[in-house]
Order: sequence, then structure tokens, then C-alpha cells
Amino acid sequence: AHLRAFHEHGSMDVDLPFAALGSGGLAAMSVMERGYRNDLTVDEAVKLVQSAIVAGIQNDLGSGSQVDLCVISPDGSSKMTR
Repeated sequence: AHLRAFHEHGSMDVDLPFAALGSGGLAAMSVMERGYRNDLTVDEAVKLVQSAIVAGIQNDLGSGSQVDLCVISPDGSSKMTR
């Protein structure tokens, strides 16, 4: 799998281990940089992403107030959480 980040001004980052974009992206990115490891379990990754989104919400008034996640498994199945 490959992660690509498309920025609003047209640039693109390719083959990233993680990304955080938008007005709360800097706060979220700091959480991701501190907590990311290549060997995270799905549960650990979900908790890390939740923490990153909460950091974005708390540090930016335009980022909303709710954490919605969708985990897509290699077989294509998905699980949504709020």
C-alpha cells in the first residue's frame, strides 16, 4: 500500500508512512511523529490516530470537534468508529 498526500496548492507527497493535513495538521503531525512505529498493531495505530486528531481539534478552532475513523483492512473490509 502507498500513502499519498495531495495538498490544496497542488503539490504531492508520495510513499509516506503517515500524513496530517489541514488547519490542525501541524498539531496532529507532532503526535504522529512522536508515536509512529513501523510495527504498530491496528489497535495501537487507531489510538495514535485518535490522539493526533484530538490534538488537531484542541489546537485549531477550525478543525471541528468529533473524531471519525475508518480502518480499511487488506481484504477490503472496513470498520467505522466515532
